[in-house]
Amino acid sequence: MERLFSWKTTRVKSKGVMNKGKVVSNSASILENASKNSFQFLKHPEISSPDDVKKAITELTKPLKGIGPATASAILASYSPTIPFMSDEAVLSLITKKGSTLHTLNNYLEYYSEVCHQVKKLNELDDEHNWCARDIEMALWTAMIDENLKLGFEAKFTAETSKNEIFVEENVDNSLQEQVTDNDQTVTKTNIARRKRNAEAAEL
Repeated sequence: MERLFSWKTTRVKSKGVMNKGKVVSNSASILENASKNSFQFLKHPEISSPDDVKKAITELTKPLKGIGPATASAILASYSPTIPFMSDEAVLSLITKKGSTLHTLNNYLEYYSEVCHQVKKLNELDDEHNWCARDIEMALWTAMIDENLKLGFEAKFTAETSKNEIFVEENVDNSLQEQVTDNDQTVTKTNIARRKRNAEAAEL
């Protein structure tokens, strides 16, 4: 359970450090009983109804300390590929967060319904692959991570480009200023030489 919770915190922005102590305090017997009671509501390998999934999650969150809908979904997903894990990226790509907290049961059930809808559509279109909720969650998570990496790279590239443009502009301005200064000095030297020659000619 500790390993699963540690993995979950890499995919979900939550109070991981605060909840970890509570999670590991659950005894093996309580965890085993809660899991058995929860799994019986799933229609694996068939798709379970949102009501059954709600009951399955409640059977985990009610008796177990430090376990919310996101961690409960990780437990259920490890048992059946028909249950999608509640990763931030996958959830936010399908639904609009309701309330101040993303990891609520209502948000998960809406997300779960959307994932099941996508599974049904893909299986109707694709005869070669048997799509499941786990596939959808992983695809959504990967797409969002890829998009975030691209945005981060573009932002960094834009910043570096702007920095280089400023550097080039400053160097060009400095070069032009130096050139003007050099030209002024050349003109001054030329004028002095001309005046000297004129003075010498006048003495003759």
